[in-house]
Amino acid sequence: MSFIKESIETSRPSQETSPHPLDDIKTPLKTAARLLQPPSKNQGFQYLYLSTKARFPVGQVRSRLRKLKINNDRILDISYPDRHDVALMVDNDYADEL
Repeated sequence: MSFIKESIETSRPSQETSPHPLDDIKTPLKTAARLLQPPSKNQGFQYLYLSTKARFPVGQVRSRLRKLKINNDRILDISYPDRHDVALMVDNDYADEL
């Protein structure tokens, strides 16, 4: 019985080798706590504009943001208003953290 338990534990990926930083247990707790708070007085959304060398696919932009430790769940939309610009739509409360 202990052999089965050991093999199951060794087959699970450890937290250190997990590819996603969102696997942290604190993230779901913060999300749940945010649902139980009163609404912010700073409601709304805004675009943050970044300059780029070229247009990258949205998936590639999200992966680069993830490498910069930016939470992709808080990026609501990614668009390209101009040739060398990318616009990130975020909540007003999260824009200050970026």
